[in-house]
Amino acid sequence: MRRVPTLVLVFLVMTFGLALSASAAAQNHVRISFLTPKVSPGGVLTLRVTESTRTSDCSTRLSSPDAVALKLPIRRTATGKLQWRYRLPVKSQLGNWFAIVACGTSGQVIRDFGVVSSTPAAQVVVAASGFTQSNYSSGSETFISYGVVLQNKSNVDALGLTVNVSFVDTLGRSVTTDQTTLIGIPAGTAFYVGGLASSNVSLTVASMNVTVAASSSQPHRLELPPVSGVSTQSDGLGDESVSGTFSDPYQTPVPSTADIYVVYLGPQGNVVGGASEFAGAAVQPGQSVAFGFSDDSSTINPSFLQSSAVSTVKASVNPCVSAYSCPAQVPAPS
Repeated sequence: MRRVPTLVLVFLVMTFGLALSASAAAQNHVRISFLTPKVSPGGVLTLRVTESTRTSDCSTRLSSPDAVALKLPIRRTATGKLQWRYRLPVKSQLGNWFAIVACGTSGQVIRDFGVVSSTPAAQVVVAASGFTQSNYSSGSETFISYGVVLQNKSNVDALGLTVNVSFVDTLGRSVTTDQTTLIGIPAGTAFYVGGLASSNVSLTVASMNVTVAASSSQPHRLELPPVSGVSTQSDGLGDESVSGTFSDPYQTPVPSTADIYVVYLGPQGNVVGGASEFAGAAVQPGQSVAFGFSDDSSTINPSFLQSSAVSTVKASVNPCVSAYSCPAQVPAPS
């Protein structure tokens, strides 16, 4: 039996493979002539197809990153040219999608396109921050009163914010951390975050680090409860309390779990501390309610802050943490 040289076999295989590829390509009579490369949720996608046999029903589906398929109408044309214009749902998933066109025996063609946000990312910065560590301890715990001033410098609302605060000593060793979540900050406005962190290590805080991240953004329509009349009152014994008023600007009540934050500013405008409390009671639409911070929660007392160290108190209200069932109605209308 004669052996066919290896080189000849390789040549035959390559030639046969190319022939098959050419045959398959010749059998595919479908081609996407145009597909909108990028479209926003709620925007219109344009898809143009040529089908050379002019005899097939062409079906089209759009596949999202998580494999959810949107079916477009089946079409046939005598000219061999077809077009679909489809408005994507406003809640369409962002990411890389695929348009799949199948025209019976004429073949199938696939092309990708992007679904991207039409709203630019919000720019939220830490405008100021500061803290005071208590000289009082409870058992093995020590406490730190801190305040952060956030500024949304963009013309869009920042949504789903996470604020992380960490405290370290002079050697960079971690003393404690704290985290706050906010429903959002309206475009071009400031938000004041105050808190009381505790630590079970006997280290002196030398510095604090603050990071903030927003999960998304939207055109400006977010409104937060307005705050007014924030002030401090002395009990005559060296302790002071904080009080103020906030209103419900929505069509539904602000829940009792709404967070009230205060930030203490010193005579030079520097942040020296802060605190937070729940509203404690639901606030009805269009109504206002007074709030007050006790000595322990406000931390303006000799073991934390001398009253002379605080000249101004700023406050903000976070009506909810989750966008679901939130009176601020953060989600875009469908």
